[in-house]
Amino acid sequence: VLGDGSIILAPTKLNVFPIEFGSAGPLVGPIGGGTRIHVSGKGFRNWNGRLFCYFGSDFNVAEVVDDSNIKCNSTPSFESISRSSLTVPFYVAPASVNEISTTMSFTYHYPEEINSIFPRAGFGGTLVTISGSGFLVSRGYRCRFGEMMTNAIRISENKIMCIAPSLKPSAVPVSITNNEVDFVEAGSFLYFHELSIVSAFLQGPPRTTVKVQLGHNIESLGNERKEKNIAPPS
Repeated sequence: VLGDGSIILAPTKLNVFPIEFGSAGPLVGPIGGGTRIHVSGKGFRNWNGRLFCYFGSDFNVAEVVDDSNIKCNSTPSFESISRSSLTVPFYVAPASVNEISTTMSFTYHYPEEINSIFPRAGFGGTLVTISGSGFLVSRGYRCRFGEMMTNAIRISENKIMCIAPSLKPSAVPVSITNNEVDFVEAGSFLYFHELSIVSAFLQGPPRTTVKVQLGHNIESLGNERKEKNIAPPS
């Protein structure tokens, strides 16, 4: 089982029609459906328009990409989920096949609810905590800052943490995912200009003069030397 919910299977030949399955994923998604699933294998082209992805007793038409790949969207789950998730059999078959033995399954879950993101501003490398509810027991969580993905660690049902990647100064949207397909918005993160202090020295009483040489990445300050007089603490 991969972190994104994919299951890698040994090729399985089905006697009822000449298709071989290799892998499918992601196999986890929200109860509202719409999770885009990729299935790899062989022999799909001959069944174009006649293959269906089954999620328990519900199904959607499969899109045949080529002879080795098909895609389909998960159906909404109309069953009552008394727990945090519901697992149903998943398989691909023609409409004429009513039931197939399968080792694959798809897990529905309630979407995570986000309450806060902290801190809301910083630099690349900042440790960001996202709090809320409904975080699954999964190693597949990731955070997305703008268009850049970064790994996340689930701390509890109510918290995950990730490190902000390095981006240019700006405000970017932040979202989370547990399958790299479905995302939940978490808020925004403001990237600051990064200051680099490369040298500083003090000159003695009665007043202390601090000289700071600004380092790289501050075009607006022009890499100038700045001096500021600071009164010593009383």
